[in-house]
Amino acid sequence: MGKILLDGNGVTVMKIRHYLDGIEDQKVWDILRVFVDGSPFITGRQMSYLLSMNHKTCTRYLEKLVGTAILERRVVGRAYLYSLRDNYYTRKVIIPLITQEKALYEAIMEDLVSVFSPFCHSIVVYGDYAHGLEKDVSALQVCFIRDSYDKQFNDLVRQLNHQLLSDYELSLQEIVMDFQNLGEPAHLALLQEIKDDGEWVYGDKQEILDVWKNNSFQVRFERSAHTQ
Repeated sequence: MGKILLDGNGVTVMKIRHYLDGIEDQKVWDILRVFVDGSPFITGRQMSYLLSMNHKTCTRYLEKLVGTAILERRVVGRAYLYSLRDNYYTRKVIIPLITQEKALYEAIMEDLVSVFSPFCHSIVVYGDYAHGLEKDVSALQVCFIRDSYDKQFNDLVRQLNHQLLSDYELSLQEIVMDFQNLGEPAHLALLQEIKDDGEWVYGDKQEILDVWKNNSFQVRFERSAHTQ
């Protein structure tokens, strides 16, 4: 956050303009997200474990946020317990910003379901976004499992791609499969991925798993027969 100053009474005060300047590091935002997403009080070791961050590095970032009036620290036994400070900056800026960030992804998922569910058996997000590991270059990877071919579906995918790019600077990488063709060996590798790591945003997952299980067994049986 912005530079912290001491007034004549030794009380910490916050610079009003450009007070977001101090949150330029991704690790700082990762820490703030933990507090906003449901951990109001947490120790440094707990935070470092949740974020898979070196403990000393994590403590340095926590102390930086204490020094910028975003977190407060209290002593509990032999540990420091950190929490968001209840002030204007957390109530009016930090919490709403992170809440809106989370709501953005959920809104895009709702749009996917609203627009494409009439044409699809299932809609599954896979890849970086499904793992929560998206980067600046990550595309939104979506597997559409259609009930059947429909030209309008292809037009809607093109419209979605344009909307994501224009509104969110986000590219769409779609794979389209028809439900009746899921048993084809060419689809089994992707079915394996979405079965294990996909985020099912619409559809009957168990039915797809049954298709994958039955056809995966069939392919192994046929390969075994050919090698005998």
